[in-house]
Amino acid sequence: AVSRSSFMTKKALLFVALLWSLVVSPSSAEECGPVNDDYCDCADGSDEPLTSACAGVNAVTKFYCENAADEGRYVSLSRVGDAICDCCDGSDEVSCPDTCAEERAKKEADDEARRDATRRGVAQRRELLCASWEGQKNAKTEKDSSESKLVVEEKALREVRAKLERKRA
Repeated sequence: AVSRSSFMTKKALLFVALLWSLVVSPSSAEECGPVNDDYCDCADGSDEPLTSACAGVNAVTKFYCENAADEGRYVSLSRVGDAICDCCDGSDEVSCPDTCAEERAKKEADDEARRDATRRGVAQRRELLCASWEGQKNAKTEKDSSESKLVVEEKALREVRAKLERKRA
């Protein structure tokens, strides 16, 4: 048979022991309601340590991964000892390698790639805005030029009409 210590890390065993102590002698949990009845009676979830009724309520129903080279985080107790490495430091399983440094490096590379993409996007937006402003300036210049030509042409047309009217008269 597989011993309990080979199944979970010491940290996970301590956590399970804490939960078990709540079931065996639930001092504050009894004040809230029945223990392990699949109904979350206590605001802190202490009455349901072995059920999922209070899943995610607080640290009592979660396992904390320190993840030394990365950010620490909580994972559901159901993920401890399930042979799947959920913590990059491997603290939730017996045979998980510490991959925190690699995960941190990948995350930093992804973050840098996003920052580069943002920089390129801002530069492209700036170029498009400048081109738009230049286009607006050129359009205004063309409009002003066309309006000046129109004024000259209208004046010439009035002169031709006036000459035509004098000839007719």
